Amino acid sequence: MSSLSTSIDHTFEMHPAALSLCRELLSLTVDFFRKMSSMMSVLYRELMVKTFGSDNPSKESKAICWKIVLTLVKVIFRELRKVRVGSEHAYSFSDRANPLYLWGVLQAHRVMADFVKTNFREHPMFHPKMIMFLFETSVPKSEIDRVIALVTSVRALPTTVDTLTRGLNSVKSRMDTVEDRLHALERAGGSGGYGGGGGGGAAAKKKAEQKRKRQAAAARGGNGEIEEIP
Repeated sequence: MSSLSTSIDHTFEMHPAALSLCRELLSLTVDFFRKMSSMMSVLYRELMVKTFGSDNPSKESKAICWKIVLTLVKVIFRELRKVRVGSEHAYSFSDRANPLYLWGVLQAHRVMADFVKTNFREHPMFHPKMIMFLFETSVPKSEIDRVIALVTSVRALPTTVDTLTRGLNSVKSRMDTVEDRLHALERAGGSGGYGGGGGGGAAAKKKAEQKRKRQAAAARGGNGEIEEIP
């Protein structure tokens, strides 16, 4: 830092406007990387606590959280690269080298200001990555699959219930039919039609005996009157 500041002072000592600009840009750059470093520490701790419930989880858990922090760093330098690449070979243009370098630096500071303004983590080039990370690590895929299966089962419940209801109604209908038939058989047995009880059968036997005696009396020349069988 001190050597770079000294180099700027020596190079632009005869150009006060350029010297002031370079000093300001250097100060903003140093401030940006301090904020980035601080954000990396804060984000790392928050990820461990939110994802694993502790600021000192297992080694594997720490590695997972540090990976997303490194992703933020990669995003920052990739975005800076996009605007600085146009000045990469500015030295080969002797008449335009300084304007190209200055343009590239100013564009880089615009990008850095965007990251600071969005608190780094909420920058549109990084925020979706962090959300996906939190989703994937907070909810295991097996749990997601289980929930999807449960939702599918719940959606199928109306059909299952309808099928069971139709089956129960069919069983009830058959039971009602059997019950009706049993009642019919009981009624038939009570009137002697099924040989049960003996009431109807005894009366028929009595009449048959009386008829037999009348026929026998008629054959003997009697008047056919016979004594009633009690």
